[in-house]
Amino acid sequence: EPRKGTLDIPGGFIDPYETAPEALARELEEELGLVMDPEQFAYCFQCTNRYPYQDVLYHTLDLFYRLELDERPMLQCRDDVVGYEWISKLEVTQREVSFDSVRGALVRYCAMYP
Repeated sequence: EPRKGTLDIPGGFIDPYETAPEALARELEEELGLVMDPEQFAYCFQCTNRYPYQDVLYHTLDLFYRLELDERPMLQCRDDVVGYEWISKLEVTQREVSFDSVRGALVRYCAMYP
Protein backbone atom coordinates (compact mmCIF):
# COMPACT_ATOMS: atom_id res chain seq x y z
CA GLU A 1 0.00 0.00 0.00
CA PRO A 2 -0.44 2.40 -1.60
CA ARG A 3 -0.66 1.12 -5.19
CA LYS A 4 -0.08 -2.49 -4.22
CA GLY A 5 0.52 -4.75 -7.21
CA THR A 6 2.18 -2.17 -9.45
CA LEU A 7 5.81 -1.89 -10.51
CA ASP A 8 7.94 0.22 -8.18
CA ILE A 9 11.58 0.78 -7.35
CA PRO A 10 13.22 0.32 -3.92
CA GLY A 11 13.00 3.29 -1.60
CA GLY A 12 11.41 4.84 1.41
CA PHE A 13 11.57 7.70 3.83
CA ILE A 14 14.74 9.18 5.34
CA ASP A 15 15.15 8.71 9.09
CA PRO A 16 16.37 11.56 11.33
CA TYR A 17 20.13 12.24 10.98
CA GLU A 18 20.38 9.97 7.94
CA THR A 19 21.72 11.10 4.57
CA ALA A 20 19.81 10.22 1.41
CA PRO A 21 22.42 7.60 0.32
CA GLU A 22 22.39 6.08 3.83
CA ALA A 23 18.59 5.86 3.68
CA LEU A 24 18.75 4.18 0.27
CA ALA A 25 21.30 1.64 1.52
CA ARG A 26 19.07 0.90 4.54
CA GLU A 27 15.95 0.55 2.35
CA LEU A 28 17.72 -1.79 -0.10
CA GLU A 29 18.72 -4.04 2.78
CA GLU A 30 15.28 -3.87 4.45
CA GLU A 31 13.35 -4.51 1.24
CA LEU A 32 15.63 -6.81 -0.76
CA GLY A 33 18.39 -8.04 1.55
CA LEU A 34 20.93 -6.20 -0.62
CA VAL A 35 23.85 -4.77 1.36
CA MET A 36 25.47 -1.81 -0.41
CA ASP A 37 27.92 0.95 0.47
CA PRO A 38 26.18 4.36 0.20
CA GLU A 39 29.29 5.67 -1.57
CA GLN A 40 28.41 3.46 -4.57
CA PHE A 41 25.27 5.43 -5.43
CA ALA A 42 25.44 8.08 -8.15
CA TYR A 43 22.85 10.85 -7.77
CA CYS A 44 20.69 11.22 -10.89
CA PHE A 45 17.83 13.68 -10.30
CA GLN A 46 14.87 14.64 -8.16
CA CYS A 47 11.17 15.38 -8.56
CA THR A 48 8.20 16.21 -6.38
CA ASN A 49 5.52 13.67 -5.62
CA ARG A 50 2.18 13.25 -3.87
CA TYR A 51 2.09 10.16 -1.64
CA PRO A 52 -1.33 9.12 -0.27
CA TYR A 53 -1.11 7.17 2.97
CA GLN A 54 -3.83 6.49 5.56
CA ASP A 55 -6.16 9.21 4.24
CA VAL A 56 -3.38 11.84 4.27
CA LEU A 57 -1.80 13.24 1.10
CA TYR A 58 1.91 13.82 1.75
CA HIS A 59 3.97 16.06 -0.52
CA THR A 60 7.42 14.54 -0.93
CA LEU A 61 10.69 15.23 -2.69
CA ASP A 62 11.79 12.04 -4.45
CA LEU A 63 15.53 11.54 -5.01
CA PHE A 64 16.73 9.03 -7.59
CA TYR A 65 20.13 7.36 -7.58
CA ARG A 66 21.88 5.11 -10.06
CA LEU A 67 23.74 1.97 -9.04
CA GLU A 68 25.79 -0.25 -11.31
CA LEU A 69 26.11 -3.91 -10.36
CA ASP A 70 28.71 -6.30 -11.74
CA GLU A 71 26.16 -9.10 -11.66
CA ARG A 72 22.55 -9.70 -10.69
CA PRO A 73 22.59 -10.64 -7.02
CA MET A 74 20.12 -13.04 -5.45
CA LEU A 75 17.58 -10.85 -3.65
CA GLN A 76 15.29 -11.69 -0.74
CA CYS A 77 11.87 -10.03 -0.69
CA ARG A 78 11.39 -8.47 2.73
CA ASP A 79 9.42 -5.74 4.44
CA ASP A 80 6.67 -4.59 2.03
CA VAL A 81 8.11 -6.21 -1.13
CA VAL A 82 6.14 -9.16 -2.52
CA GLY A 83 8.37 -9.92 -5.51
CA TYR A 84 11.03 -8.63 -7.83
CA GLU A 85 11.91 -8.84 -11.51
CA TRP A 86 14.92 -7.96 -13.60
CA ILE A 87 13.43 -6.24 -16.65
CA SER A 88 14.84 -4.28 -19.56
CA LYS A 89 14.52 -0.52 -19.83
CA LEU A 90 12.16 -0.98 -22.78
CA GLU A 91 9.73 -3.01 -20.66
CA VAL A 92 9.63 -0.41 -17.89
CA THR A 93 7.71 2.16 -19.92
CA GLN A 94 5.13 -0.42 -20.92
CA ARG A 95 4.23 -1.59 -17.41
CA GLU A 96 1.89 -0.20 -14.78
CA VAL A 97 4.14 1.84 -12.51
CA SER A 98 3.25 2.79 -8.94
CA PHE A 99 3.37 6.59 -9.06
CA ASP A 100 3.59 9.30 -11.71
CA SER A 101 6.90 10.48 -10.22
CA VAL A 102 8.41 6.98 -10.50
CA ARG A 103 7.10 6.58 -14.06
CA GLY A 104 8.57 9.98 -14.98
CA ALA A 105 11.87 9.14 -13.31
CA LEU A 106 12.12 5.82 -15.16
CA VAL A 107 11.36 7.45 -18.51
CA ARG A 108 13.90 10.18 -17.77
CA TYR A 109 16.50 7.60 -16.69
CA CYS A 110 15.99 5.60 -19.90
CA ALA A 111 16.53 8.77 -21.94
CA MET A 112 19.70 9.68 -19.98
CA TYR A 113 21.19 6.17 -20.16
CA PRO A 114 20.03 4.64 -23.47
